[in-house]
Amino acid sequence: MPEKIQIQTFSELSPELEIVRKNFGDRNFDIEEAGDPDWAEEIKEWFWKDPDTYVLAYLGDELVGVATFFKKEVEFQGEKLKIAGLGGLTVAKEHRGEGVGRKLIEERLKIAQEWGADIAFLNTDIDKLGGMFAKFGFQPLGRNYSFVGKSGQVHEDDSGMIAPINSRDKFAKVLQSVEVFFIGESNV
Repeated sequence: MPEKIQIQTFSELSPELEIVRKNFGDRNFDIEEAGDPDWAEEIKEWFWKDPDTYVLAYLGDELVGVATFFKKEVEFQGEKLKIAGLGGLTVAKEHRGEGVGRKLIEERLKIAQEWGADIAFLNTDIDKLGGMFAKFGFQPLGRNYSFVGKSGQVHEDDSGMIAPINSRDKFAKVLQSVEVFFIGESNV
C-alpha cells in the first residue's frame, strides 16, 4: 500500500524549515529563466510579500511538495472582494503524478473556504498547467491582471486563473469584466 501524503500548514516557518523549503524549491521548481539575473530581479519585485500560510506535503519524513496561500482584499466594481491567492506550488520531480499537487491544491482551497474568500486566484503557464487547475474549477481570466510590486510600481501580467470559492456571483463578475483585474500588493 503506498504511503499516505501528509499535509502540514504553518503561518511562519522556522529558519531551519525556511532553508529546507528554499533548497527544495531550488531543486524542483521548473522554469527556464531560473539562471537569468534579470529574472531573479523581477521575482524580487513581483513576489515580495510573505504568504499568510505555508502548505507542506510529506511522504513519511520526506518533503515532497510546497505551496503558499495569500489573503488579499481589494475593491472590485464598488464591492469588497476577498481573494485567496494560491502561489508557489512545487512538487518533487520524483513524486510528480502521485497526487501531491492535488493534495496541495485541495488544502489551499479548503483554507480559502474557511477564510471566507469569494474567489481563488493563481498565476501559471496556462498552456502547460491550465488543464490541471481547471479540474479544480479554475478558468483563465482571459485578460491582464495587475498588482503592486515591491518598488510601488504597478505591473501587469496575462497568466491569471480564477475559481469560485464562496461567491459564484463575484466570480462571474470578475470573469465577465473587461477591465484589468487588480489583485493588490505583490503577485501570488
